[in-house]
Amino acid sequence: MKKLSYLLVTFLMFGLSLPFTAYAQGTLQSRLSGGVDLGFTRFPDSDIDLGTGLSLRAYGEYLFSPHLSFTILGGYMEFDEDVALGTGTFSTTEPTRFEEAYVTGGLRARFLPQGRFIPFVTGNAGIYNGHKETITLVTGEIADTTQTLKSNDFGFNVGGGFEYFLGRSVALNLQVLLHSIQGDIDEEILDITWGLRYIPIPASGGPRY
Repeated sequence: MKKLSYLLVTFLMFGLSLPFTAYAQGTLQSRLSGGVDLGFTRFPDSDIDLGTGLSLRAYGEYLFSPHLSFTILGGYMEFDEDVALGTGTFSTTEPTRFEEAYVTGGLRARFLPQGRFIPFVTGNAGIYNGHKETITLVTGEIADTTQTLKSNDFGFNVGGGFEYFLGRSVALNLQVLLHSIQGDIDEEILDITWGLRYIPIPASGGPRY
């Protein structure tokens, strides 16, 4: 919980500073931008029954053009659930945790604006650092064993969403990502987030309101 508290404080500080960063970058017509996202995650198809988790993400972006950019994502996903083991007399409930911190880089492509909405798709690859707890019930006894796996794995994420401009440079962001982790921890995680992001408008083009 202490780690989660630090992440929430970082998220809030970054979010509060974003409008000031947007103003400064808009004045300089910079091609650099940044944003923060907060949302929920789930395992779409897994033997791990951990319900819904928390997702936090911060990212930076460099625009090659108004429609194509290079993006670096730094994020954290956490699941904390009480897992029921066994049935009847030989049953127990134990807390378990699954965590993933990741840094990935890739491309984001934006489509033509639809009014204030701009849809986009994105794909990224990088390193996922995971902490996975697996709890199993000992046959015939009310007892359990816990195995903890910590691993650095290759992974990638793909998805898309849309941005809604509040003005020339600041937009709300809704994004869906599917994370695929390939390695000792082999999982897929569906990540749905919303957030605030600044998108610079180069002098040569971009939506104008």
